[in-house]
Amino acid sequence: PDKPNGDVSSSSGGIFKYLGGPKPGDAEYNLCSAIHCYGAAKGAMFTFPVRSAEFSTILKKRGWAFNELGRIRLESKNLSRAEIAFADAICAFQEVSDHTNVILINCNLAHGRRALAEKLASKIEEFQMYDLPEGSYMQSVKSAKSEYFQAINYYTAAKRQLKYAIADNEVDKSLYNEVYTQYAHTHLRLGMLLARESFLTGSYEGGLVDESSNRTVLEIS
Repeated sequence: PDKPNGDVSSSSGGIFKYLGGPKPGDAEYNLCSAIHCYGAAKGAMFTFPVRSAEFSTILKKRGWAFNELGRIRLESKNLSRAEIAFADAICAFQEVSDHTNVILINCNLAHGRRALAEKLASKIEEFQMYDLPEGSYMQSVKSAKSEYFQAINYYTAAKRQLKYAIADNEVDKSLYNEVYTQYAHTHLRLGMLLARESFLTGSYEGGLVDESSNRTVLEIS
């Protein structure tokens, strides 16, 4: 029979919203759709009185989808939105006490911030080469320091999660060593940058010096 006037089809709502199909080549859309579906499945599972293995599987898959979304955003140089997706992935994995994935995501976030810091630090040599004003490359030093500190925060979060993983016998020695090695390496790079900052500041306060006669090991390479 004909539908009465004003009766709008609900084919775009309810279960029908999940039948739209993927969009070829649009990873962002497809992953967001997958995350939405996993979220709906998670909500449905809350009605069960006892948590099942399927519930943990849903949460893990949701975490993997968020992680992949973050990775794609990172590849497109959208760091701020990537970090939002990674943070959501961490929350999903924390719900099922998946410490290993939380550690790996924090390390990936730290790697991204450290890479940005090193890119900023590398500009210092370029600025000096063209004899630009002090403020030009001192701003790069300031920005690089901020990124190094953020990287260290992420490595610290990974270290903190290691404690829970060790308690649950979940972490292997190689991951443990990797976290501490990268944590120490980032502090080393930051220390080198701080030493260079001190050298540059001293150069300007005491008059520019001839670097060819003052070779140091402060180069960040």
